[in-house]
Amino acid sequence: MAGERFFVKKYYLQWGHGTGMFHAFIFALNSDDIYSSDKSEFTVYSCKEDIAMKRSVKRARGILLTMMLVVVMGAEALAGVKNPWVKSNMNATGSVGDPQIEEQVIYSENGVEITAVSILVEDGTGNVALWLKLKNETDDKLQIIGKTMYINDIYVDSSIYIGAEAGETEYHVSLVTGEELEKKKIDKIEKMDFDLEGLNSKYKTVFETDLLHLDVGTVSKSAKSENKKESKSGKSEKSDAKSGKKDKTDKTGKSGSKTSKGSKAKDDHSEVDGEEKFWFYGYNIGGKYYPEDENKDMLKWYVTLKDDGNGYLYWGDDNKGDIEYWKGSGDDFSMQAGISDFTDGCSLKDGILKLDIDGIVIVFITDDVNKKKLK
Repeated sequence: MAGERFFVKKYYLQWGHGTGMFHAFIFALNSDDIYSSDKSEFTVYSCKEDIAMKRSVKRARGILLTMMLVVVMGAEALAGVKNPWVKSNMNATGSVGDPQIEEQVIYSENGVEITAVSILVEDGTGNVALWLKLKNETDDKLQIIGKTMYINDIYVDSSIYIGAEAGETEYHVSLVTGEELEKKKIDKIEKMDFDLEGLNSKYKTVFETDLLHLDVGTVSKSAKSENKKESKSGKSEKSDAKSGKKDKTDKTGKSGSKTSKGSKAKDDHSEVDGEEKFWFYGYNIGGKYYPEDENKDMLKWYVTLKDDGNGYLYWGDDNKGDIEYWKGSGDDFSMQAGISDFTDGCSLKDGILKLDIDGIVIVFITDDVNKKKLK
């Protein structure tokens, strides 16, 4: 592509009408960085019926794993919230004993205000979601990335990202995996310290923070009881909202041609002629499908897969052919777009296209796939 891809510190990705960091690819699938009303479909050219990729992960210190996008790691220390990665669950109350913070401003200078909103634990995995709010009162776009994080004074691998256009306020979730906490033998989160770097629209550093501190408490029985009362009172509102959506046409519910263009063996990497259109659905986390916001238009994506098992992925017509090709072939290859690794578990089957990015599975579907069945 024209422009570099974000991987370790500051590498960037450029598509059609603009440029964004590699974070934008992982994190901003639910943000205006990625969505565009005039780019509403995902197109696969010469795509195969089934592609199996073996994991060949190249991890660097700064690679930021993501928000709602992590494979189940198996940590069992905390009970948590079912899906803390969805914005509507941002203010949910976790299980008794789970970490909890009061909403607080952690940075406020020169028109930039960053607020720590909540901290949640994902049920069954121990993955920790830290929700941040960015209020950008400058005259330029801002993207904030995390540099280092310490929990209980112990260094942990983490992902922190949030971005906002000039004059806007945005929310985003950051992540520390349950596996990382287990690895560092952290059973209870008592405090968090992390530093941030802010970049403008030209990807120039405009500020860097010192370590920002958060004291972390725990969910009490009284807080949990109060949350249950609020949940009951809000059920009627949710019911009304759902009934109001029934009249809207489902983008992925319209009829279309079948995905399959011929019977193929599992390991067959021959080409499928023609093109097939996909819509961005959401994520596959721990074998379960999680839909993204259905009310937003999606970016047009392209994937070209050749009969030797190689291929490439790009965003928008202007970027066609400008990124590196997949390395290797057949069932044993990884895709490198810029310097970003796409590995293991990339597949197209029954109209469901999965792209695995360092264990983060992003899901696209054809018109024929019933979204309700995925849930």
